[in-house]
Amino acid sequence: MDRYDIRSRKAASSEPSSLEVEKTQFRRLLASLRVEDLRTFHEFVEEEMHNTEFKKLSTIIELNDHMPKQPIESFWHATRVRILWVVTVMIIQSVVTECFRRYGLFNNPQIILASLASVLVGVGGNAGSQSATMVVRRIGNRQLRVLGQWTVIAREAFMAAIIATTVAFLSFITSYAYEQNITSATAVGVSTFVIVNVSMYVGTVVPILLNRWKVDLLYGASPVVNSIISLTASCIISLVSGYLYS
Repeated sequence: MDRYDIRSRKAASSEPSSLEVEKTQFRRLLASLRVEDLRTFHEFVEEEMHNTEFKKLSTIIELNDHMPKQPIESFWHATRVRILWVVTVMIIQSVVTECFRRYGLFNNPQIILASLASVLVGVGGNAGSQSATMVVRRIGNRQLRVLGQWTVIAREAFMAAIIATTVAFLSFITSYAYEQNITSATAVGVSTFVIVNVSMYVGTVVPILLNRWKVDLLYGASPVVNSIISLTASCIISLVSGYLYS
């Protein structure tokens, strides 16, 4: 109406006959413009659909929806880095064991095992938190969609076996070097191996399930993973120790 000055002509017309004429002309003009606009738009869309640049842009947009925002890291590089951090945390938490040794509390194997229990729970929590963080990052970077959830779970399971074996061996050597008791050292090594494996499984599966259930991973992943790992680690240490000492 503004383009063809219909408003001004309608407002200027005061006679009924002129008003009817204006309405008739407006209807005809609107009908002709609508058909013309549709035809022009249809021709424009057909032309652009056959345009090479348009096809390239459509392909790029479609690929970007299914491509990760960041490159997928190397498996062995990620394994080495995670082993380094798990061992670092284990060394830091071993200060508790050193305190027990300095105060002469290593005469009782049960006390030794109790002192190492907190270290094992911390190691399991660290390993599980690493897996949970990696899965949450994969979800945010669309890597989970590219790799597939079963591929991610299998990747973390294989990595868990490598990390658990390495950390369990170091735990066995450290425990035996402290108190020269093969039973306690075996209990620590076996418990470490099982705890790290279970913790990494939990840290991998729980965020995937929470994401499927539409739970906010920012607030839900870490508390749920840590709670399950702490409970599971305590049960594993009790079961393994009870079996070996019985």
